[in-house]
Amino acid sequence: YTGWPLNGAHKNATCNKCHNKGSSFIGLSSACTSCHKDQHQGRFGTTCLNCHDEVAWKDLNLKSFNHDLAKFALRGAHQS
Repeated sequence: YTGWPLNGAHKNATCNKCHNKGSSFIGLSSACTSCHKDQHQGRFGTTCLNCHDEVAWKDLNLKSFNHDLAKFALRGAHQS
């Protein structure tokens, strides 16, 4: 029991994929970074599902992407 539904790839994951070597996830929140490393180191906030989905992490929705928060801000001719 997680306290929230397991959707996307989480639904199909085997139990021992997460619960191995005595790992315990009791008391964690449903925020992605409770279990997964934040590859962006906080630059884009904590709402991962704004760009990513739970089915295939690398499938991105970049409509709301703010390039000013990225390591390479678009300036000058790069803006167009």
